[in-house]
Amino acid sequence: MKKISVYLLILTVFFSVFSLPTKAEYLPEIIIIGGIEMVLVQEGSFYMGSKDFSPDTRPQHFVDIDSFYMSTTEVTQELYQSIMNENPSYNIGNPALPVENVSWYEAARFCNRLSDSAGFDCCYDEDTWACDFSQNGFRLPTIFRG
Repeated sequence: MKKISVYLLILTVFFSVFSLPTKAEYLPEIIIIGGIEMVLVQEGSFYMGSKDFSPDTRPQHFVDIDSFYMSTTEVTQELYQSIMNENPSYNIGNPALPVENVSWYEAARFCNRLSDSAGFDCCYDEDTWACDFSQNGFRLPTIFRG
């Protein structure tokens, strides 16, 4: 199974993180939740995919996104260990380094545990790994495609 670095995103995660209760123009640019600095990513539209490159990026299509908050940094080993009671990283010694050697499933489980600790609803069903985007918890900045 492929391992990834964990990035947080307060969706609508990404990584998720929570649904926004009001219009983005009324939201602060930066918030701090449980010691994690989050930056507002404004709603908008863009073309996703490519007409010219890999077939798995086609077809190019127009996408609208709602505003969301995303962590300004990768999840540190210190934060991961404080939530999960373990540090799977190969490069240890500095707790401020990003956590690594984490599977997508472990990252989603981390998001659920972080949501619990912050008093938010979990986004991932740990039996099916489906993400409930109506929940207000932490999510990954990507959608799992199996």
